Amino acid sequence: MSSTIAYLSKSSESFDSLEDNSDDDDFAELGLTLPSSEISLPRPISIKKEEWISEKIKKCMVICDFKLDPIDNIEEKTEYLDDLLEFFQQDPGPMSRDIYGQLFDMFSINLCRKVPQSVKRSYDPEEDSHTMEEAWPHLKLVYEIFIKFLELSSLRLDYSKIYMSDRFLHEIMELMDSDDPREKDMAKTVVHRIYARFCTSRPYLRKELCNILLKFIYDTEFFSGISEILEIFSCIINGLSLPLSEEFVVFLSKVLVPLHKVKNLSTFLHPLTVCLVNFLHKDTKTFKIIIEGLIKYWPKTNSQKQVQFLSEIEEMFEAVDSEGFGQVLVPLFSQLSKCVLSSNFQVVERSLSLYDNPWAWHLIKEHYTMVLPVLMPSLLRMRRGHWNQTVAVLVNNVLKKFKELDPPLFENVVKECLKPPAEPKKPQKFHKFVDEDGLEEGIWSSDEVGFESPSTFSGRGDEMDK
Repeated sequence: MSSTIAYLSKSSESFDSLEDNSDDDDFAELGLTLPSSEISLPRPISIKKEEWISEKIKKCMVICDFKLDPIDNIEEKTEYLDDLLEFFQQDPGPMSRDIYGQLFDMFSINLCRKVPQSVKRSYDPEEDSHTMEEAWPHLKLVYEIFIKFLELSSLRLDYSKIYMSDRFLHEIMELMDSDDPREKDMAKTVVHRIYARFCTSRPYLRKELCNILLKFIYDTEFFSGISEILEIFSCIINGLSLPLSEEFVVFLSKVLVPLHKVKNLSTFLHPLTVCLVNFLHKDTKTFKIIIEGLIKYWPKTNSQKQVQFLSEIEEMFEAVDSEGFGQVLVPLFSQLSKCVLSSNFQVVERSLSLYDNPWAWHLIKEHYTMVLPVLMPSLLRMRRGHWNQTVAVLVNNVLKKFKELDPPLFENVVKECLKPPAEPKKPQKFHKFVDEDGLEEGIWSSDEVGFESPSTFSGRGDEMDK
């Protein structure tokens, strides 16, 4: 094997030795020098360099099987890939269209394949083991070459667009479904670089990424790279200009918000929250869309997801202003009031800890008169005693903070909440004989014998709701 490596090192001619300085020599012989402006312009690579890189690219199109192929073949391709990577790291200059075509063929042959996926497609990425790619030493180099190629200052966009078809872009995005976290991260970087460099490809990339998310929500409920896609979108949202276009408002309401109903929300909750917070930084009016969506998809029995929703709301408090906060005041705190009465102490504790957040408390103080009547019934009910000592302390602390804001209003709200419910009126007997003036009223009155208003019905749970 050592002899093979030695042979490779002798036969692998460095591209630095292929510099063609014939043009400079010709100018020197004539006693002329190029203007400084001309010298600073990027010059196409020489023919010898093109032949050298073309040979390397062709040899890198051979796929190695890391289980069956000899180690010499694997190491030989590694040498070629290393040479190409070094070549692109130095930003060599403009290349011909043929080299662009060969490069995209090499990227497609090596990368666009069936990616490794877990046999159990409903696995938990945080607990289950990953299916790692055996050929990663080669794939890693191909990804790095691709990224360096996309970052070239001399990149010809017109040449690249010829070979960067919709099918090629779709296959690159599908690579984020790999079970190998290393490949997911690399594929995400490639997609992000393409989005940043090729403006004309942006609508197609957004549409395909949205389709992947929609299919994940309403069909398969599995795609390994949801976090990576959301990270790409968080950067896109961060660069939006105001006013927000209809496309992104629809994306928020129809894609990002419905993602909360997926079972494995915890696997991509952080990048999803970052996307929502970035929307709020752009336009706080989107807080209404987000909160109404969260209430719509609020979990009924899954206490873990309820805690996640509450954590997400707390992070959004830091990005919303008073105007956006006031738009959803009543529905938001009605939901938080229900959380205070939850049978799960973690949900209760998490909902009460919101009032210790300085950003949340600042917003609450500005709308104190509207928030307190919504929350007070739940707080007073929990104040009677809770088996969890932490919850009991938190309830008392929240009541104390509200009381310090406006003691007279606090006392009035407490008295109103402690009032006994008004007794329902007893049904009055219908008089058999009525005067003519009261005839119509007597016929249509709800006080007939045997009529009961809905508030007096039993067996429907109304008494428990009260």
